[in-house]
Amino acid sequence: MTKQPWAAWHARASALYRHQPNLLLEKHLRLLQFQADLAVQVQPGPGETLFQRLQSASFATVLCIAVDLARKLGLQAEHCAGHDSLWEYLFSGGQTTEYPRDFIPRLVLQVFATESRFIGQRTMETQASCCPHCGFPALLLALRPEGDGRKRFAVCSLCAAEWPATRIDCFFCGEQRPEQLPLFSFEHVQHIHVQCCNTCQGFLKVVDIASSGLAVPMVDDIATPEVTLWALDQGYRTVTSNLLGI
Repeated sequence: MTKQPWAAWHARASALYRHQPNLLLEKHLRLLQFQADLAVQVQPGPGETLFQRLQSASFATVLCIAVDLARKLGLQAEHCAGHDSLWEYLFSGGQTTEYPRDFIPRLVLQVFATESRFIGQRTMETQASCCPHCGFPALLLALRPEGDGRKRFAVCSLCAAEWPATRIDCFFCGEQRPEQLPLFSFEHVQHIHVQCCNTCQGFLKVVDIASSGLAVPMVDDIATPEVTLWALDQGYRTVTSNLLGI
């Protein structure tokens, strides 16, 4: 499938790792390779939809494989016992995840959700802060060039789909007063910002792709945990977290 994102995500993570090696990116690279391989394995057969494949009896085996991989990566992973119920919760529309408890089901569900974006499924009606493709909440914001300016998009915490977001209000509580919506920048990662709200105390990372054309939102988020930790230290809170619970 030519639109699969896994190769592009892996290439960006590899470039960041070469520039500044660290354990988090090393683990992320191995996870991306696993997800790319799994994406090939879960392609539906003749006359089978992706969601029928998703619900097949072989999924328990996939969960076990994912548990073994996580342990080899040094990530916390509980035994498969109980993961079936977590999987059912996530698959049926649960939007709240907790690391490490939900790591394995979310790792695998992310593959199916991401792949399903490219098979022409209809979008769903959701809140403005939730993905119209899979229903999960936004993880961060991306600024993409448009005309002489930038357009703001929300990026899904699960399938990485993007959808247009307004520029002037808090993405979660609707606060519109500029003095309550500070935007923070960082000298060492100039294309990463933090959009905060002093009303609800929430924050979202902003990846400015217009100023760094090589950036990949999902990857650059995992590569900059220090930015997330800075915002938490200032008293703001994350609305959702990425695959690694950051």
